[in-house]
Amino acid sequence: MFNSADVMRYRLWGVGILGILSGSPVAASMGCSPSGADASRISESEGAAMTGGQGRQTLRISATQAIRPPAKQAYRHLEGSPLSADSARRAPGEQGAPNYRIHNPGSAPDRRPFFREYSDRKAPPFVPGERAPRGPGDAVDVQVDRGQVLRPLPRTLFGNNAAVWDGANLQSLAMFDRLKAVNLPLLRFPGGSTSDTYHWDGAYPPYAVAQGWNVMSQSWAVSTAEYMYMVRRLGAIPLITANYGYATYDTTATDGNPANAARLAADWVEYCNAPNDGSNPNGGKDWAAQRALDGSPEPFGVKYWEIGNETFGNWEVGYDPEGSTYAENFKTIADAMKAVDSSISIGLVAEVDTPGQPWTAAVLSHPGTLDRADFLIVHDYFEYIVAPGQLSDSLLLAQSSQIGERKAWLDDLVAVNTARAPGSIPYYLGEYNGTIPSNPMQISLVNGLFVSKVLGELATTGWAASSIWDVLNNYDTSGAFGAGDSGFLSVNQPGVPDFTPRPSYYPFYFYTRNFGDHLVGVTSSDPAVTAYASTWSDGATGVVVVNEAASSKRVTLSLSGGEPSERANAWVLSGDSLDAEQVTLNGQRASTLAGGPLPEAVVPYSLRASPDGTFVWTIPPNSVGSVVMY
Repeated sequence: MFNSADVMRYRLWGVGILGILSGSPVAASMGCSPSGADASRISESEGAAMTGGQGRQTLRISATQAIRPPAKQAYRHLEGSPLSADSARRAPGEQGAPNYRIHNPGSAPDRRPFFREYSDRKAPPFVPGERAPRGPGDAVDVQVDRGQVLRPLPRTLFGNNAAVWDGANLQSLAMFDRLKAVNLPLLRFPGGSTSDTYHWDGAYPPYAVAQGWNVMSQSWAVSTAEYMYMVRRLGAIPLITANYGYATYDTTATDGNPANAARLAADWVEYCNAPNDGSNPNGGKDWAAQRALDGSPEPFGVKYWEIGNETFGNWEVGYDPEGSTYAENFKTIADAMKAVDSSISIGLVAEVDTPGQPWTAAVLSHPGTLDRADFLIVHDYFEYIVAPGQLSDSLLLAQSSQIGERKAWLDDLVAVNTARAPGSIPYYLGEYNGTIPSNPMQISLVNGLFVSKVLGELATTGWAASSIWDVLNNYDTSGAFGAGDSGFLSVNQPGVPDFTPRPSYYPFYFYTRNFGDHLVGVTSSDPAVTAYASTWSDGATGVVVVNEAASSKRVTLSLSGGEPSERANAWVLSGDSLDAEQVTLNGQRASTLAGGPLPEAVVPYSLRASPDGTFVWTIPPNSVGSVVMY
């Protein structure tokens, strides 16, 4: 585990050993840990030391369907059901989409990694519903300038993390429903620190077995084919973190060394991306043929890869205190991966906990390293709790400014330590959440407000992609500051059904469904009310409004720079207080002790434009509003 010096150095990151699989032990908690061994090891109290056990059986999927599920009970509910990746999610009473006004900024396509995932989208159809509240409140003017187009928004901005220990949960219909409802765009795998001890092929060397890292010997472990099955059903973009720790397993260089790590990573690329035509681009075993035997003759086409997880941290297997060893080994592994598929994009680990971070400077300035990198990876857990006084709602909400701060620091590091211009290489926030270790703020309304601000700031400050930590984690009561859970869906909380949305879930509904494909200018007259605005390419306007005040706000939304809008739908996430674990959406509660209702089951509010063309509604204290104007 870690000591106080580690905490003060980087405000990071305890790992609980959890059991979140039904009937199965599971290693989980934060995506990173003070000890790579601890991060991958099942709890001894669960009786699941992973140094032995039955070898993992080969996953077999029907070759008659592109990634038809394996013969497992968890997926039989999906097969033959009307639910599919192509089916539109409709709220109750949802009408067909009208003809919207055309909005075309005319910008040339951006071919940089992640940015190239932009596509024109249509606003969700208007839904007749109850009139939005227009009670008393402090007057706030929110002015949207649709003519001030700031940037296109790649869908990769609103991603998430899944882990090898998610097991059957990742394959359940309930999980699929919840991820489909937020149009999950990007899913990182196979975990945080576990990535640096993860042998995707199940062939763990003796040193790794001796350390208890061989998770793929467990029946619950998620395979690449199972992960890709869920990704394809969701219509999401996969992103895989290759095992960097293998390059440094031991000092004798017989078990783990850069060449072995490079082969493991390149074989994974071949399994995912090579055609099944006997070409066998990495030599040795024909992994494309194995993929076909596993049920997918056609390549998965995984475009985005990372090499290593938080290799700057002493909790990580593969830890490099200076950065130069990681930078050199990155070149070896990246070359091997791109020799198999030159079209892939590979991420390079960076750290930006301080301006001019020496570790990142060493990595970026190392000869030839940045030439092989296609994007930079940053993780940020904004507030590490070491004392009860830090459990402050206002302190957490203020931390969203780190998004712009970290972006500026990365720009400076690139400008000073490389020959490349800032902005020429995309930035990916591969893990984040509001607070760690486990504490009640993670599952309270305040985290819903915080994540809403983080997503808005990511869009505003020019990030390329992000993935919150994580889809599922565990309800953890072992911490010193109270029970918490970093997953945006519940699991293992007494009295709360698994997969109940946490407050942090709803911002993704607001941004993936109710926010457009271009960011536009917006101002708010009240410093306690933050607004983010967008347009769709069909002319509709989407706005997210975050009210941090302990008072209601009567918001007047005015639009300029386009044709008038006549009607709108609105949603409001709120609760009894910022500390409330049970939340409401448009006044509706879930029949559980915590979390909230399914958003697609809640009828949105309706608004009509006033004679002056504005929309007026009242949002409660400590709330997030989401509006789509047609």
